[in-house]
Amino acid sequence: TATGKTSYALQLAKELGGELINADARQLYKELDIVTGKDLHHTSGSYKLVTKCDGADIGYYKTSPTRIWLYDVVAPNQPFSTYDYKECAQWVIDDIKSRGKVPIIVGGSYFYIQHLLYDVVDNKVPPNNKLRQELGDAPVSELQDKLKELNALVFEDLNKSEQHNPQRLIRRIEKEMYELKHPPQSPLKGGTNGLPFRDVLYHITGFRFNSIDDLTKTISERVEKRLDAGGIDETIRLLDKGYTLNDPGLKTIGYTQIIYYLNKEISLEEMKTIWISKEVQYAKRQLTFMKKNDEIEWIYI
Repeated sequence: TATGKTSYALQLAKELGGELINADARQLYKELDIVTGKDLHHTSGSYKLVTKCDGADIGYYKTSPTRIWLYDVVAPNQPFSTYDYKECAQWVIDDIKSRGKVPIIVGGSYFYIQHLLYDVVDNKVPPNNKLRQELGDAPVSELQDKLKELNALVFEDLNKSEQHNPQRLIRRIEKEMYELKHPPQSPLKGGTNGLPFRDVLYHITGFRFNSIDDLTKTISERVEKRLDAGGIDETIRLLDKGYTLNDPGLKTIGYTQIIYYLNKEISLEEMKTIWISKEVQYAKRQLTFMKKNDEIEWIYI
């Protein structure tokens, strides 16, 4: 988060003759531009719809001299899973390759990238009957809090139905607790095993800050810029169109805090402070999860 991935990817696209494929879960949503930091300032502003995939729009914004795919895929009230992302991204990858270009996937939603590159969502985890018994009578809210504490990224990746399904929540808690003791090895270790894209995969690059202070300072500046650019007005427009905090697109960092502010539940300064804190926590969780993959080559900011 906040490391300049898109700018780096655009430069790489110029060098390699590539095209970008968005892998930021928030930027997949239409009309969510300012608060999500959608990099439309790099583009000419014109969007070209190319095809549809199970109700999702697949298209690109033109930049010089390349394209950015998979912005504005679904409406803010439409669920979009890692499986949906893989289906759309696969179509784009095939199209880019057919024209002799290099696909460059860029974004911080690692679950989407993991599902796409490795074709895995869940590792096989043996059942923990003792844990299941302990959690069996727990209220949904307690299960939600426990999963968020273990890995909030996993909770955010669940659709609305799964987030309120006790069995699904317990299974995810079980998996996260297992992986704390048994970190999974990279799926690419020991050969390709027929995994997709390994024949064209150049490398996987991760960006991280040298210090938490640098991360926090950069995120704080970014939040201020997005508010100055009209983040609050954008949120009001979305609410006026009938979207709510329960919709997948708005149920995310930034919009959530702005909606609380608009509802007079928190002050402007509290909104900024909480938004910054949530972004920093998110970045820390990204790093914790991604460090499990030893295929990643890290660049320090």
